[in-house]
Amino acid sequence: MITHHPADDLVVDYATGSLAEAESLLVATHASMCGECRARIASVEAIGAAMLDVAEEAVVSDEAFASVIAKISSANDDDAESRPVVDLDTETRRLVPPPLRPLLGASLSALKWRRAGRGIKKAELPDYGDHRVALLEIRAGQKVPTHTHSGTEYTLVLSGAFSDGRSSYRAGDVALADSSIDHAPVADADAPCLCLTIQDGGTRLTGPIGRFLNSVVNG
Repeated sequence: MITHHPADDLVVDYATGSLAEAESLLVATHASMCGECRARIASVEAIGAAMLDVAEEAVVSDEAFASVIAKISSANDDDAESRPVVDLDTETRRLVPPPLRPLLGASLSALKWRRAGRGIKKAELPDYGDHRVALLEIRAGQKVPTHTHSGTEYTLVLSGAFSDGRSSYRAGDVALADSSIDHAPVADADAPCLCLTIQDGGTRLTGPIGRFLNSVVNG
């Protein structure tokens, strides 16, 4: 059961088309796993449609309407040509929701994973402006070193589960962390935890060991 959802303002901005790309990816991927949030989005869209129905009509010339339609068609054609067709394996399709699959470029086993700590590996995905997007896999029972963030980090659990001293997060749940939070996520012991992470700032290790390592790295 999903118990941690994106904030209401993110859902409203997503439904109205005013949410930034990185957060839109988060909400779309979460909503593909969460019937409750699909209903929330549909409700906001319905309210928006009702408001348009009662709004005063604006007169648009035939030439202006044709120009807009042509631009939309051209943009759709360009998007279709730029999206690579990737044959993902069964395991990837099982673990990765549809909105996220186009970013992978390959099946999970073929991504460029790098070690990000003991029992932790990360695969960087295409960035969205100032946001860094990645998949993070934590080995079953593994603890992530205590850390904080200079910006905002969204974590969406795709499979498995983790806890961080504040709460427990299972598949479909969204965790939010920022500079006010020190946390050390621990994957549940029964399975690895695969997550989508979206960050607009850096990560800084905390705790005695973290402070020592930061002093070594940063001089």
